[in-house]
Amino acid sequence: AIGKKKRKIGVKGIIIIVLLIVLVFVLLIRWLTDLMWFNDLSYISVFLTKLFTQLKIGIPTFIVVTFLAYIYLKFIKKGYVHRVESDELPDNKKLNLITWGLAGAFGVITTYFAVTRLWFQTLQFTNSTDFDIKDPLYNIDISFYVFKLNFIEQLNQIVILLIVAFAILTFIYYSVLLSV
Repeated sequence: AIGKKKRKIGVKGIIIIVLLIVLVFVLLIRWLTDLMWFNDLSYISVFLTKLFTQLKIGIPTFIVVTFLAYIYLKFIKKGYVHRVESDELPDNKKLNLITWGLAGAFGVITTYFAVTRLWFQTLQFTNSTDFDIKDPLYNIDISFYVFKLNFIEQLNQIVILLIVAFAILTFIYYSVLLSV
């Protein structure tokens, strides 16, 4: 066919594909090991509760963080293009693909840390019950300290780590912009 270009994967593409396959394989082994262990203990309902809670946290987190990272990177690109004078026009298609790739990788990493750190605290937070005993200092039910405070602290730590991660993402993206 005339006008069709052949795409070469290249060494970088092969390395990325191999790393993704290894990562999926390792995660699948871990998941199957957990499934078999919970099944042997006859606690498959606990495994499913953990899995569904992680999915309930992970899917929205991934979508929101990836979308926000993409918009953030587009603003960086827009500001960079307006400030830098160059005779060469950047390849927008390639740069857009890199932007989506970085945003997706950022979303996956952030979601992994959020899901692994928050799933149990989320269940405690949503299923908490009052103890009907008030704290004498703040007049708050004691159940707040047992079920909810740890969730709020973990959420606070994740937000702080997210800010640091955005700073690292900014550095990486500016490096990409300078190389393109």
